[in-house]
Amino acid sequence: MSSVPSDVLSERTVHLTNNCFQFDHNSMVQLCIKEDPNMFMRLMDAFAETTIRHGSVQVDQNPEPWNRANNIMITASEEIAGKTRILKSHVSDETEKMLFRFSSYEFMRELFQEGGLFLQSASAFKNQENLAVKDDELKLTLTRYLSKTEAAEVARTLGHAAMSKAKALEYSVTSPDFLALCLTDAVNYRMISDWSAEAAVIIHDPDEFYQRLRDATTIFQTDKNGLESKKLRYIDPYFDMSNVQSADLPYCKHFKFSYQREFRFVVRNSQKFSHKERKIYLGSLSDIASLIDLR
Repeated sequence: MSSVPSDVLSERTVHLTNNCFQFDHNSMVQLCIKEDPNMFMRLMDAFAETTIRHGSVQVDQNPEPWNRANNIMITASEEIAGKTRILKSHVSDETEKMLFRFSSYEFMRELFQEGGLFLQSASAFKNQENLAVKDDELKLTLTRYLSKTEAAEVARTLGHAAMSKAKALEYSVTSPDFLALCLTDAVNYRMISDWSAEAAVIIHDPDEFYQRLRDATTIFQTDKNGLESKKLRYIDPYFDMSNVQSADLPYCKHFKFSYQREFRFVVRNSQKFSHKERKIYLGSLSDIASLIDLR
């Protein structure tokens, strides 16, 4: 990571701590003393700029990463922790194949009683205010920052003139718009907090749910594209230079969202449908789902 710019390193640290660790105000992070001293200092500065530490931005800290990370929750509030305990009490067998959806009680009751759902156009995620949702679903940019050794090797291949200012290799993958319904198999406080959940619907029979959803979405399906479903693959945009194609994009997201463990239903139809058209009803789900009141 020695070649990664400081702003990228800081952003990356926020994403890593957001997904890989759970801290409270008594936690401490310590890196191996064998690390290069300059790298050690850069990483510690980046850690200091995240919300691992409670309170306001301290002297000499860069406020920008702090501002961008204002949705991070290191420990759950008692309210969110209580809702998590209620939800987990209804999951007696964690090996059972289940899907979850969180929202207001009004929307979850409608989903449970009438199967009311809204299919979102993927292009709309880019304009969401909720940072847990906001993302450019139609474009994924992958960047590989070059170490001095790698830069020298590329220069030998392409010529020093062409690579004199190059510090990174970058390419983007794009996709046509599509329709998506997003659920999860994750039961954690971040999901409840991100969606300000007043209730949750637990789908106990995802296969039957898929069949009903397929029947209800025939208006959006085409001769070439029916209803698809798959767990998302989370991509590290700075180090994962694996072969991602346009067709893969509906099931690929930035790894900062990996804690969401999203399971997505997709119809590859880029036609513009109105909000009214994208609201569908599957009928009562009471035989394959449970409604959990978290208020």
